[in-house]
Formats: sequence, structure tokens, C-alpha cells
Amino acid sequence: MQSADVVIGIGTRFSTGNPAGEASTLVNINIDDGELTRVQANTIPLHGDARATLEAIIPYLTEAGAGNRPSPLEAVVAARRLIAYYDIQLHEPQYPMLQAIRNGIPEDAFTVWGITQFGFYARTHWQVNQPKTYIDSGYSFNLGYSFPTALGAKVAQPDRPVVCIVGDGGFMFNASELSTAVKCGINVTTVVFRNDSYGNIARDLNEVFSRTYETDLHNPDFVKFAESFGAVGMRASDPMDLETLIPLALQRQAPVVIDVPLGDMPIPAAPQIAPLHHLPWTMPKEGLIES
Repeated sequence: MQSADVVIGIGTRFSTGNPAGEASTLVNINIDDGELTRVQANTIPLHGDARATLEAIIPYLTEAGAGNRPSPLEAVVAARRLIAYYDIQLHEPQYPMLQAIRNGIPEDAFTVWGITQFGFYARTHWQVNQPKTYIDSGYSFNLGYSFPTALGAKVAQPDRPVVCIVGDGGFMFNASELSTAVKCGINVTTVVFRNDSYGNIARDLNEVFSRTYETDLHNPDFVKFAESFGAVGMRASDPMDLETLIPLALQRQAPVVIDVPLGDMPIPAAPQIAPLHHLPWTMPKEGLIES
């Protein structure tokens, strides 16, 4: 993205942390005129319906050579880069854990992902087998939404499995809704990855400011916490146990919380869209923080 001369965005909401590219020209197609030039100055705005606008500009793209196929050599080089990239991913600790979750969840289940490293990782790595079964926060990034959202999904589709994957910090925002789940028989299985920290925030603060501030958490025993509401509590000794624990949880026909202790996870090797030190919030005004 950053090396592109031109980026065509179709119904895409760019942000300061996710721009189209540092030096690229953005052709921005959006039916919401408020999104057309909100982030990037070097933008050619095309206000209109995505399909109608695309049909109008495709002839011009073809005339400009955008439809030309790559040469065999270019295709081979691109394929080798892709293989090398996925080979790196296969050795990331997040990948086998995500596969363990995938293997334990039925294909027709709804998964609701919290604002956690696994939630971010799932956006590009989770295999979706049926439409509308993958739910996350989209652009809102609202910590704490996933557990009550999962309860709503289960109420809407009571005969389908619903699994919530969330971090300990996000879960505790609305963990009291276990009362609602037990009272109303909303049998959601919730996987809580516990590192006793707002881990992503702590990593970002360390990377940019070389220190953290108030990112450690004092958590309850999540198994006893679930049981105190009348729900079922389980604990994984290893994240890979989720392949067998999730099916057992779904068989219980009760609200289930699975506590998954987790150490610090390295940030995935996927290319970063924008280096953290380029983001506006990493450059506070002089005097805002002490040296």
C-alpha cells in the first residue's frame, strides 16, 4: 500500500492509522460524502454508488492498461513472496492457536471477536465457512462489546452455536452480563484469553514511550467467577487445549467461560500499515508528558 502510486478505495473508511499510503493518490469511491476526503488530502473523490461508479470507470482503467496480466516472471516472483509470507505466518505462535479454535468450533457457529490480539489476527486469518458468522467491532474498536454482542447473537439464533473470543480486559467490561446469560438461559461459550493486562496497549506504550501506565489488571479467578453466577467454568492448561475444550463447552447447554492463561505474545510478522511512531497520538504536544 505504501509503495503504490494510486490506490482505489471502494466503500472503504480510511483512518489516520490506516491510510491509503503515504505518497499515493487515493481514488476514493464512497456513497457517504463525509468519508471522501476526511483522512487523506491527495484524494480524487468519486461520490456515488459503488457498483454504478465502478461500471463507469472500468473502461478508463482498461484503457490505461490496468487490466493487463502480469508476465509469467512477475507472477512467479509474486507467488514466491506470498509463499514466503505465509511460511512466516505458520511459525507465528498465534497461528496454531487460532487453528485449534477453528478445529474446535462447528462450521455453522457464530464467532464474536473482542478487541484483543487474537481478534485482530482473526481479521486476516480466520477461515469463514458460512456467511454472516464472523462478527467483530469493525472500525469502532470498542473494548467490551463482544460478550453482550454474543449474547444477542445467541438470542437471535438460539439453535446455532455462538462462541465469544475475548481478552480478560474486554471481558471484564461487561462480565456482569453472566447474570443475564444464566437467568435467561443464553448458552454462549466464552473463551477468555488472560494475560492480566491490557496487552496490546502495554506493548504500544512500551514501543513508543519505553514504559507503560496502568495497563496491569487485577482479575478474579474466572472459573470461580463463572460458577458464582451459576455458569460453567473451565480452565485450559494450554491454548491448544481449546480444540477439545470448546466442543465440551458447547455440549453443556449452559453459559460457559473458558479461562485461557496466556503469556506475552509477540506482535505478528504481518507488514504494518503505518509505523506507530508516525501516528498523531504518538507525538503529543510539548509539555504534555514528562521526560
